[in-house]
Amino acid sequence: MNFSKIRTSLFLNLAELINMPLPETITGTGARGKVGEWCKSKGYNNALIIASKSIIKYGVIDKLIESLDKEGIKYVIYDGVTPNPTFKSSQEAVDLGKKNNVDMVIVIGGGSPLDCSKLTAAALTNDKPIRKLAGMMKVGRKPLPIIAIPTTAGTGSEVTAAAVISDENTHVKHMMVSQKIVPELAVLDPETMVSLPKHVTAETTFDALDHAIEAYISTHKNEEAKKLAEEAIVLINDNLKKVYDNGDDLEGREALAIASYKAGASFNKCSLGYAHGFGHRFTELYDHSHGATLAMILPNLLDFNRKVSEYELATLAVLCGLGTKQEEPSILADKFIKRIYQLRDDVNLPTRCEGLKKADYDKIITTAFKESHRSYPVPRYMTKLDAIEFLNKLL
Repeated sequence: MNFSKIRTSLFLNLAELINMPLPETITGTGARGKVGEWCKSKGYNNALIIASKSIIKYGVIDKLIESLDKEGIKYVIYDGVTPNPTFKSSQEAVDLGKKNNVDMVIVIGGGSPLDCSKLTAAALTNDKPIRKLAGMMKVGRKPLPIIAIPTTAGTGSEVTAAAVISDENTHVKHMMVSQKIVPELAVLDPETMVSLPKHVTAETTFDALDHAIEAYISTHKNEEAKKLAEEAIVLINDNLKKVYDNGDDLEGREALAIASYKAGASFNKCSLGYAHGFGHRFTELYDHSHGATLAMILPNLLDFNRKVSEYELATLAVLCGLGTKQEEPSILADKFIKRIYQLRDDVNLPTRCEGLKKADYDKIITTAFKESHRSYPVPRYMTKLDAIEFLNKLL
């Protein structure tokens, strides 16, 4: 695994040199109603809005539209994004944007619309086939500016330099990574999240929790990113169950939105791990939501990493109020892992992967290792036997 470690370390150190940008932010209840004023201040006049049909149907988009109308900002709306966005849907959005000579992309929605917006914004300024923009650092020209309004607190896509795009024919997921696709503005408005079903709140927040934990225990060292991860984990520990029980808790919703943003910023610098490597396979093969697959995987992954990540897990236990510094690190690490199992149970997330078959193991392991060993600074490498034992726990 030495070559994989070297390759991943070089890529992450390159990311440090590139100086990954952070978006401007507007936060608070009703914050999306300030987007028009912000756009006008930047000289942007013509938007391509990417939103799902449900965001439009239930009026979540209305306050944004009112703010654009008030400032005289023109816009067209693309509402064809599907769960697990595809090259096809991004191309449709590009065609609409070109037809209307847009100068920015505004996206309001969850992870799928946000990922679609990144590929779309890049394709609107780069003269190459849209599929050629997927991969590592394939975006040449600066994309159109992206204004991201997440309606879930989970993906962190409003701050990250990554997007995941599916091939509509093969269903294979392709990573798109470039510092140029980080949104220019992130709008964290808890009002857009109050109508989320409980299971969506739970699944998306576990996505953010996994981002923060995997970034925190990764072998890449970045003090600022590790601090952001700590803050995100504490916010989620303190607020997920409260918001799950009371979806109208705007203060809790805002805390989770901030946690998602901080978790995304942390993995921008310190990357992810096996939970995503295996999780992407489960969504490809069995059509589980991304957050649900991470909930299945994350506690077991912490068990696997327990010894090598003992110090980090012990630190998180203290920060989350699960113990004191006077306790043995091994005891504190166990407390934190048990807390993650408990939190998963508290919000009724799955513990097993429905549809998982031993006949699929070879394919899952090969592709999960390919993604993880090429891209992620995992604290402990799995062997194939480790992976088989790991998957057996999810049957």
